[in-house]
Amino acid sequence: MKNKIIAICVLMLLFVPIFAVPVSAFDQEPSTPNIEGPCEVEIGEMCFYTVSSTDPQGDDIFYEIRYSDDPSIKLRSERCKSGETITFPHCWDVVYQDYNPFVIQVMAIDEYDHESNWSRFEVNVTNAKIGKLRINNLDINLFLKTSIFQFFEKLIDRLQLLEKLFNL
Repeated sequence: MKNKIIAICVLMLLFVPIFAVPVSAFDQEPSTPNIEGPCEVEIGEMCFYTVSSTDPQGDDIFYEIRYSDDPSIKLRSERCKSGETITFPHCWDVVYQDYNPFVIQVMAIDEYDHESNWSRFEVNVTNAKIGKLRINNLDINLFLKTSIFQFFEKLIDRLQLLEKLFNL
């Protein structure tokens, strides 16, 4: 009986490496993401960018997205299928960076946390509508383009209309 157990163990040791799958086959990261979208935009303009990547094992992936105009924000996309293209919006502001080119960086991460290399997409941000005015290194155009300012602008217009209607 003891000899049979030893023989089985020896046979297992001999045949297991033949059927073993190399660990490196499961350790492959997704491809570096491909980014597409406008590379010439104006401050405050809403733009849409597409990104896609594939995983060698077909694992689901998601994306980490960073923008140079606000480095404190790191976005993470929803989980998607390998090779699926996703679209994400961005409105370019000039608070943390006041020079071109601005940069989008994207990394693909598969469901087992294998990370691709970062891809970079450069965007030239212009200010064609309003001349640049800088106060304490803050771009006034950012304020002029915000929804808060637009809200108050509409409120003032309505108050002026009411004033005219009721002769206030």
